[in-house]
Amino acid sequence: MNQFKALFLGTADPNTEFGQLKRAANSQLCIRAGGKHNDLDDVGRDTYHHTFFEMLGSWSFGDYFKKDAIGWAWELLTVVYGMPKDRLYATYFEGDPANGLEPDLEAKQLWAQFLPEDHIIPGNAKDNFWEMGDTGPCGPCSEVHFDRVGGRNAADLVNKDDPLVIEIWNLVFIQFERQEGGKLVQLPKKHVDTGMGLERLVSILQDVKSNYDTDVWSGIFEGIQKVTGYPQSYFEIKDQAGNDAMVAYRVVADHIRCLTTALGDGAVPDSVGRGFVLRRIIRRAVRYGVQFLDAKTGFFSELVDNVAESLGDFFPHLKDPKVIQRTKAILLDEEQSFAKTWETGLKHFNKAVEEAKAAKTTVISGSNAFVLHDRYGFPVDLTLLLAEKANMQVDLEGFNAEMKANQVGGGRTAAAKTYLDVHQIEHLKSLDIPSTTDAAKYTWADSTADVLAIYDKSHDSFVDVLMPSNKFGEEGVALILDQTNFYSESGGQIYDVGRIVAAVDSVFEVKKVYNIGGYVVHIGNLSKDSTAPIPASASVQLQVDYERRKAIASNHTSTHELNWVLRRVLEDDKADSFIEVNQKGSLVTEDILRFDFSYNAKLTNEELEKTEKLLNEKISEDLEVFRQELSLTLASKIAGLRSMFGEKYPDPVSVISIGAPIDQIIADPENEKWRQYSVEFCGGTHLSKLGEAQKAVILSEEALMKGVRRIVVATRAEAGKAAVLGAVLEKDSTSW
Repeated sequence: MNQFKALFLGTADPNTEFGQLKRAANSQLCIRAGGKHNDLDDVGRDTYHHTFFEMLGSWSFGDYFKKDAIGWAWELLTVVYGMPKDRLYATYFEGDPANGLEPDLEAKQLWAQFLPEDHIIPGNAKDNFWEMGDTGPCGPCSEVHFDRVGGRNAADLVNKDDPLVIEIWNLVFIQFERQEGGKLVQLPKKHVDTGMGLERLVSILQDVKSNYDTDVWSGIFEGIQKVTGYPQSYFEIKDQAGNDAMVAYRVVADHIRCLTTALGDGAVPDSVGRGFVLRRIIRRAVRYGVQFLDAKTGFFSELVDNVAESLGDFFPHLKDPKVIQRTKAILLDEEQSFAKTWETGLKHFNKAVEEAKAAKTTVISGSNAFVLHDRYGFPVDLTLLLAEKANMQVDLEGFNAEMKANQVGGGRTAAAKTYLDVHQIEHLKSLDIPSTTDAAKYTWADSTADVLAIYDKSHDSFVDVLMPSNKFGEEGVALILDQTNFYSESGGQIYDVGRIVAAVDSVFEVKKVYNIGGYVVHIGNLSKDSTAPIPASASVQLQVDYERRKAIASNHTSTHELNWVLRRVLEDDKADSFIEVNQKGSLVTEDILRFDFSYNAKLTNEELEKTEKLLNEKISEDLEVFRQELSLTLASKIAGLRSMFGEKYPDPVSVISIGAPIDQIIADPENEKWRQYSVEFCGGTHLSKLGEAQKAVILSEEALMKGVRRIVVATRAEAGKAAVLGAVLEKDSTSW
């Protein structure tokens, strides 16, 4: 549900197609191997947990609620799918006095229309109050469970980790927001978020006792036996409880599905964050394959084709030859890297076991577990696996303490962009204050507007008048206007700054600008010299700092051209390249542009020189920059068009083309010649001609994580400064 969080919280821009959604349904690829919802340790050991699965989801955003959600769930399961009614059980939230939450008797009564009382079971907050994390949207949920056996009352086995009585569908009724500190606040609107695991559903419809016994897995199991040479197939040993090879078949099959889909979507293994979760999964699969199936290094990457064949019809990008080649290359590299450290790491593990035995304990110390993690790349779950086989345990508390003590803080903390929360936004709506019109941000001229609301952040309240010499701080106030020419931070481009002038002696200094729920929020305060107030009905003049914006626009337009140049230098000019150069992120400020992109190797000096040279050649051509709003369907047909994977774009969408008139492009959108130009979805502010960027200088190029590079570039005056400094350094180096 993460992709819909803004809709639940009411912070989505209502002017976009996304912000206007009332209902949705889809099948989405899900990974559950880290954080709050983590099934990794169970995978392979039971018949129904997976690191990767397809989630069949349905949502209501302030539209239908419990009655329809429960009624339609029953209809789908019993009428459409034909499940036996006497094998179905439903749970409801029993309440939580500690959090002031009443039992969800409404859900219980709704289920009573379909199920006998002894098939409707109360559940505690752990099982029946769903939360996405420590903070965020949440609410009571109602789970549907299925008894694979039948002919009995299995109510006592619901939520007892019995593989024959499994949860198949969770209906979450989003009613609250969990705020920092644990406080629960009612949301202004009620929502529904349901999720049903496809693999579990298929096992029921195919009438088998295990998810792994369905045709979803058979082709992958055959592939595992082929690449490992293991003498017995999975189906020959699948019913042998405690058989390590049987567990290994499941682990490898599950994990290769997970990794193929994750890497196919552009993710990469790494030593930190989500990338480390992927590395843990790879190493767990490799260890099971080598240890229990006699596999050789490289076996895991060979299974990518089996997953592509299994999932490719529904997710066609997994069948793309370049995607397959890239995925195999990354997995093989990871396997080989782990193989190099395995033997030395295993020696340290054995030494840790001997130390524990010498101390007459069966617990491997947290410090030894940390050394295995930090020095030898052993994820702690791998150490746990080895310890279990040696009849040992691991001091996880000690390990976590070592991890915390060795963490190094870094990076800057992102500014809080939820300056207004859902409750303030709903208050504005209740006053019939319309969302902000911001089309004037593209005009590059001062404009006028009316103040509609003034928000005092420190007191969390709206005020009628902003008085001079207040104590709110220089970023303690937000003005909401009927229209604006200020650009609000979005798409990697930093916000505009400037002034909002109510009178000569009443000037509001704008420090930051965000779009929150369709309202453009101008954050700042009255200048120290202001002596007159601003009422919440004032007519004001909007004065953007256009000199600063010019520098930002130069870097933004140059970012687009750099995206095109990198693809030309690193991809198009290398016929044998299987690596696609795709944007992974960007930051555009008045000083620099920072561009993150997928690529597996450090750029050579020759490649950097070629990139800078080609970018400056394009700047010297003084190409005209075109902007036009197009329907999302039409724009998506443009050959060579670049967009950010996973980004939500409005419909219509703003298209930026450098060098090719958009009218000509849409007359023949699929013509391959448009690949010779930079064409992107973008709502940012840009130059009118690329030549206004004057000059570009590459400041740095480095690895951000495995498979992702970061390049930093300066343009205009900052490029000139960098070039002068570079010349000085070059002169000094030659005189040594």
